[in-house]
Amino acid sequence: MTSPSGSEQSERRYRQLVDLSPDAIAIHCQGKLVFINQAGAELLGASSPEELIGKPIIDIVHPDYRASVIERIRTITTDGKKAPRLEEKFIRLDGKVIDVDEMAMPITYLGMPAVQVVVRDITERKRAEETLRESEERYRKLVETAPEVIYSLAEDGTITTLNPAFESITGWSCSEWLGKQFIPLVHPDDVPLAIETFKKALNEEKLPPYELRILSKSGEYIVGEFTSTSLINKGKVVGEFGIARNITERKHAQEMLATSEESYRGLFNSLDDAVYVQDAEGKFLDLNEGAVKMYGYPREYFSGRTPEFLSAPGKNDLKATMEAIQRAFAGEPQRFEWWGIRKNGEIFPKDVQLTKGSYFGKDVVIAIARDITERKSTEGALTESEKRYRILFEGANDAIFIMSEDRFIECNDMTLRIFGCEKKEDIIGHNPWNYSPLQQPDGSDSREKALKVIHAALDGFPQRFYWKHNRKDKSLFDAEVSLNRIELGDKIFLQALVRDITERFQAEKALRESEERYRSLFDRMMDGVYRSTHDGRFVDVNDAMVKMFGFSSKEEMLKVDIKKELYFAHSDRDSLFLDTGREKIEVFRMRRKDGSEIWVEDHGHYVHDEQGNIIFHEGILRNITERMRNEVLQNAIYQISQSTDKAFTLDDLYKSVHQIIGTVMPANNFYISLYDKEKDLIRFPYFIDEVDI
Repeated sequence: MTSPSGSEQSERRYRQLVDLSPDAIAIHCQGKLVFINQAGAELLGASSPEELIGKPIIDIVHPDYRASVIERIRTITTDGKKAPRLEEKFIRLDGKVIDVDEMAMPITYLGMPAVQVVVRDITERKRAEETLRESEERYRKLVETAPEVIYSLAEDGTITTLNPAFESITGWSCSEWLGKQFIPLVHPDDVPLAIETFKKALNEEKLPPYELRILSKSGEYIVGEFTSTSLINKGKVVGEFGIARNITERKHAQEMLATSEESYRGLFNSLDDAVYVQDAEGKFLDLNEGAVKMYGYPREYFSGRTPEFLSAPGKNDLKATMEAIQRAFAGEPQRFEWWGIRKNGEIFPKDVQLTKGSYFGKDVVIAIARDITERKSTEGALTESEKRYRILFEGANDAIFIMSEDRFIECNDMTLRIFGCEKKEDIIGHNPWNYSPLQQPDGSDSREKALKVIHAALDGFPQRFYWKHNRKDKSLFDAEVSLNRIELGDKIFLQALVRDITERFQAEKALRESEERYRSLFDRMMDGVYRSTHDGRFVDVNDAMVKMFGFSSKEEMLKVDIKKELYFAHSDRDSLFLDTGREKIEVFRMRRKDGSEIWVEDHGHYVHDEQGNIIFHEGILRNITERMRNEVLQNAIYQISQSTDKAFTLDDLYKSVHQIIGTVMPANNFYISLYDKEKDLIRFPYFIDEVDI
């Protein structure tokens, strides 16, 4: 038996590289697809590459990009040069539009001029960027419409941001104080406390609510209740972030309001994997957006159901699944593979981890599921020449290494760019830990951890993991690494693909920080904060809202029919300002759980979808019941004082007083007594008793 020739080994290396590539690789000649790998078929929604062969290339390009793509193809074939990377949109066979990053270059295919393209699906990245923008917009809306002052201070104590509430409460314009020290605004007696809390915020110490007197433009001091915390940017404390509420009226009336407690939901919904909360019987209590996206069902469809309806027919042992849930509930973590079925009928595999957790004080099972379809998908076969192998190897978007044992023996040009090297000799002959910090972020030794995954890959177990690398200049970057064993002739090597994911990490971190800011503000609000559907159901409320209306829990309030249960008349809600489409402040009467009356001041707005349709009401409710009652009482006193001038006789005055008191409180049984100090006698000139009537 003879060893494979150099050409055959090259052919095999090319085939293995394409088979293992996570990117779509295709060749089109004279406007039609003549080759596409399995990853490309999956990207375009085809069952196999053969389904796409012969298809006009322009058919998969979104109409908005077709003219530019035609010109791009003409330029590549005419000039014979590699085209720069381009972001565009493709149309899958099922009609779904996806965002892609494409790189194209001219090649010769079967003696004919052709174009080879390497395409990466960036739909998730685009969606994450859009989600970040939406999150920032929600945060901005909440800050601008909040009735409390929302501010931030730099490390030196200068005011860096103020919301519009600062102007309406203090009378100062924001421009008069931005960039200036905050201390001159504080009452002299309160300055020590202000300095102490500011220092604690800079030291990341947790602060309870505290009160400061703030100077208004009129010269009077306003009493503010402050809730502040450390302002963190990129992991570093850069100042103080806080909310200040005007409690001057509340202090005068000696009222106290409780602050809300923190919630888990910001982190819960920021996870990419599906996360479920289940009781001991396996019934779903809660789930995140990842689970909704994974299965395609709305959130409410899961409530109270077990995993049985998500199980692919004949694919799972449901009895064993329930036993695993019971073991997890008893405190024994579980992990297994499970086959699910989406709403559209698609069957897919997922990796499931079960652990015991706590949910609003109750013991539960927390399940984390990851779609592993890509890992399970079969790999297609491909035959190509040494030239095409080298073009693909050098034109890849990722760093590609060939390793013998634990040393690099070959790399592509992208490796030099990613690792900041000038020549391949800077890489070849070195070990992976030579381009890694001493320790990985989890605290493990880089060399020991690298050897562990290398040995696992050499044993035939493909490895894919996160890694912290450093460039030649020692600057760090985040990477996603995959290791696969390949056979060339009678020798075994490793192929390593290193993808720089620094930008993706930064985008995900920015999204989490934005969501955390939004959720922190939501939970710290002293007034009720809500989000409801247009047909009258709450989607989310904070604890202050729950307490305001007398409910025992957030879950109980989320089940409320707003129009039927929180208004004394169903027509009240239809007449509110939200139905005008404009944002403003309204005062109206609502009903608590026990039926008692409550007066509220609403600061709210609509949330619209991309078509301009209303999808949510969002706003802040302030309890002004005591203020309204005081106004009624003051009005009654004023009317009584007016009656003393208008009454012709004492009997007329007594009757007028009785009638006015009846508007403030029940007065069916009523009398007026007069005391004669000289005779030490009490007279009852006016007496009404409904029993005697």
